[in-house]
Amino acid sequence: MRRYWAKVCATAVLLLPCLGATAQDIEIKSFEHNVTSLIGSMREVKDNTGAACAVLKFAVRDTLFVIEPNVGFVKREVSPTADEIILWVPVMAKRLTIRREGALPLRGYKIPVTLKPKQTYDVVLVAGPTPSLKPTPSPSQKGGEQKERKNSEEKSKKERSQQPKEVKPVVPKPVDVAKPKVRDEKPKVRGEQRTAFFTFGVGYQPIAMSGPTVSVGAEVDHHLIELSGTYGLGKTDELFFYDSGYNFIVSRQYTPSRIQLRYGYEIKIANAIGIAPMIGGGVNIFSSKSGQEVDPSYLNYYLKASSFSLTPSVRLSARLGHHVKFYAAPEYSLGLYKSDNCKLISSYDKKFKSWTDGLNISAGIIILL
Repeated sequence: MRRYWAKVCATAVLLLPCLGATAQDIEIKSFEHNVTSLIGSMREVKDNTGAACAVLKFAVRDTLFVIEPNVGFVKREVSPTADEIILWVPVMAKRLTIRREGALPLRGYKIPVTLKPKQTYDVVLVAGPTPSLKPTPSPSQKGGEQKERKNSEEKSKKERSQQPKEVKPVVPKPVDVAKPKVRDEKPKVRGEQRTAFFTFGVGYQPIAMSGPTVSVGAEVDHHLIELSGTYGLGKTDELFFYDSGYNFIVSRQYTPSRIQLRYGYEIKIANAIGIAPMIGGGVNIFSSKSGQEVDPSYLNYYLKASSFSLTPSVRLSARLGHHVKFYAAPEYSLGLYKSDNCKLISSYDKKFKSWTDGLNISAGIIILL
């Protein structure tokens, strides 16, 4: 009887540490402001009051965590690799409650920083599994278990030796079929995805023979291509043409227009501001208005002129909204080709010449379609 109670007491002493064990607590290892992340700006989410939310990115081992700010959250996402939980929360959030099956909940965790709109905060979140409550056997118990296991194994061997042996059928090994290789693709973050836009722009050129400009183009991952047309509202002075004997033939006034194709690469210098060096070429066309002729046979005399210009430029742009940009683009025209009519007419009028060779600037609005 005394030996029996001694065994009971020993077993109770061994079970006490196990009964006192609890699930490991949820712990926030770090909570830091990520000043380089643009996810809050590129994927802006607003709360019920219309204010922009802050972004909390939780690094986790799995996505079984239930995270609840004291004012609730607006949006929750899980990364494709299931190692990150992203919450958009109102900036007035001050505390977090975090739960997970198999771990004690973390209640009323005080956020150590003041959340700001469109800013991203990196949080490392950990929680261990629930420890096993299986008691550790004593040395005497281990010896008894080993003896019983040995006797059981010997008995089973004896029974197997008395049974007739079974002939197992030969089953051919399955042939491994090569699986098609799937190219591993990294998960794309929205702020890093390639973007493509068709653009439509309207602007104005105030220098030389000023006039409205209309453009169409595309933006693909910072690369720009643009086709534009400008119609000059100004006119040249009235030009008088004479024959070789200095006899008056005809007078003309010219209106310029330009068709231009340009390529550039935009560099971001701020969240909504960019600068794009561009290079292109433009065909300049000069059409004459009706003038005075001494002879109807000279009706088509010097009626049109043309030239070609290389047009390096720099375009500065600022976003006014999700689909609208304001731009200003100074450029310099370098005349590479001039028709004979153009050479002759440009010697009479400086405005005419500045359209082919000279400084221009355009400003306007680009709509991202």
